[in-house]
Order: sequence, then C-alpha cells, then structure tokens
Amino acid sequence: MDPAGIADKREAGVVYTKNIDGAEAMRVVYTPAQTHPWGTISTSTVSDQITFFDQAFGAPIPIEASSQVWQVKETFTALGLIGFGIFLVAFTRYLLTTRAFASLKAAPAAAVAVSASKGKGLAWFWGGMLVSVLISGFSYIWLSQNVPLSGYVFNAVPSVFTQGAVLFIGIWAAINGLASIVIMAASYWLFGKKNGFSLRESGVLPGWKKFWHGIGLGVVVVAAAFGIVFVLDYFFKTDFRWWVIAIKAFGPDKLWIALLYVPFFMFYYTVNSVAINSFNRFTILGKEWLNTALLALTNSLALIVLVIAQYSTFFVTGNLISGFAGIMSIWLFPVIFFLIVAAVISRKIYRATGNPYIAGFINAVVVTIIAVTNTLTVNY
Repeated sequence: MDPAGIADKREAGVVYTKNIDGAEAMRVVYTPAQTHPWGTISTSTVSDQITFFDQAFGAPIPIEASSQVWQVKETFTALGLIGFGIFLVAFTRYLLTTRAFASLKAAPAAAVAVSASKGKGLAWFWGGMLVSVLISGFSYIWLSQNVPLSGYVFNAVPSVFTQGAVLFIGIWAAINGLASIVIMAASYWLFGKKNGFSLRESGVLPGWKKFWHGIGLGVVVVAAAFGIVFVLDYFFKTDFRWWVIAIKAFGPDKLWIALLYVPFFMFYYTVNSVAINSFNRFTILGKEWLNTALLALTNSLALIVLVIAQYSTFFVTGNLISGFAGIMSIWLFPVIFFLIVAAVISRKIYRATGNPYIAGFINAVVVTIIAVTNTLTVNY
C-alpha cells in the first residue's frame, strides 16, 4: 500500500491481525534496545521469538517464554571453547616430549626488561606499537570505503571467493601483516642489528629443517583439536561456542573454501607471531605476562576503538559514523577475540619452542576454519 494512504500508526511490540482471503494473518515488530550481535544472546529477544511462535502456531504444552535454559548450555559450551584454546597450547607442549618432536623443544633467550632498552630502543618498542595500531584502524576504515572491493565483499560480483566477509577480513589482515614486516625490517636495520639483535637466536631464522618440522607439529595439533570437535559432535551433538564465536563440525566443502583464504591469514598470523615474540618480547615491571597482555591488547586496540566509536555515535545521535557501514563493526566482534587469544597462544608456544612459526601456523589454520564454517557461502 502507498504509505501516504495509511492513517493508522503501528506500535512496536503489538500484534496486529487481519483477515486475508479467509485466513488470519498476523504481524508484529519487536524493537529491543540492543545491537545486532547482542540479539543473538539476549533473553528478551528469545522471549519475543517464543511469544510470537506461541501466538502464531500454538503449543501443545504451553511454557512461559521467560522459562529459558539455553544459558546453561551456552555457559558449558563456552567452557569448551576455553578448553579448545588451552588444548592448542597444552597438546603442543606435550608433543615436544615425544620422540617425533622432541628436537623442537627449546627455551628462547630470557626476556630483557623494557626499562633496560633506553632511548632509541624504548622509542622503537612503543613507537612500533603505536604505528601498528594506527595502520590497523585506518586500513580497516579505508577498505570499508573501497567501492571496487565492496562488490566482492558483498558477493554482488561473481568470483571464486564465495564468502565476502572472510575475504574482507583476510585482505585487511594481509595489509597489516605487510605493514608489520616493514616496521620490523626498519627496526632491525636501523636499531636491532647495531645493538646485538640476532635473527637466528630470536627464532626469525630457525633453519628450514626446524621450520618444516614445526609446521608438521602444527598440522598434528590442529588435526587433533578438530578431531575432538567432531567426536563430541558425533556422540553428543554439541560443540564449542559462545556468542559470536563457534567451533563446530563441518562438511568437506568447507576445507576447499578454507584453502582460498588460508594464505591471507597464514601470512598475517605468522608475521604477527614473529612481531610479538621475536621483536617485542620484554618484561615490564619484571613481569613477562604484562608484556604479553600489552601486546594482546595492542593486537586488537584499533578495532576495539572502532566498535566503541561506532556504537557510541549511534547511541548519542541515532546514526552510524558516516562512511562506516554497520556490518563492518559487527564483523569486528569475533576478530577482536581472535587477535587477543592468538597473541597469548603464540607467546606460550614460543616460550616452549623458541619458534614463532609454529603458533603462527596453528592460529592461522584454526581462525580460517572457524571463519569459513560460520559465514554465509554464496553460490552463483
């Protein structure tokens, strides 16, 4: 109907019915004060859905819409999610005690105090992190406004990349990986090399034998981790998930799709692991874990700022940031989580091996599989 000819005003939350061709039609619109991702884990949103289905179809045994137990399931699958991350580190360390991978076990040099790196050393450490954060944020915004790319990102243009969202994040990650290489190269040639920094001792150049041996270790760890997921799915029909993060069983077609995107993430997470462990491993106030926490935060800081800025603007003005589409900030929720956890995993594995490439490989493959198994696939 022409809106100009409609006099009555509709209200949110009110069910409207109308007889159409002898059948009663119903319509209701719920407008919870929530963000789009929040709705997927909201008790009130679930209650609205149950209420609608009860009214539309009825229920043989009516139950109050507020009587929900899925939060218990969500809590335990979240524990499984945490366990999955712990397994990646614990199983890697265990394999280092076996004959097959014992030669990869090596303790890296002790982390030096960041306060000991005075003058230029301190400037390179903090300056490198600041530049990385700025490039991370601005490159994301720049890509989100790239019109030619948007056709592939939103699958409006047929291509081999059938998951536009994963393509977007993959390209952004690769750009930041390239930026990190430039920053590390400048740091090495202008400061590190002159002050005793060794590429071999730090693990940047472990040798081809150890490199490929480490990749083999990573393959076993990833296969075992997802093997657990498939076993639990087969016997108990459950998986590991919380909110917008889900590690679940998948069909073989997803492996072929993953091959398209894994180069992007492999490049980024490998470079990221080298940057975190070989170039920026220090103690802060005598504590290495403070350095790990700082780098984990730095990994995702720009994205956290973008999300806060987007939703703060929307809350205050009722509009999104001009030129920054809402879906772009929604995609950041899982990415923030991945970047924080990846930093912690890479540091713990590096401390046991002195090899930054093992964790880089594991993080890249795991994130790629999670991404492609939880994203819309468009078939042209």
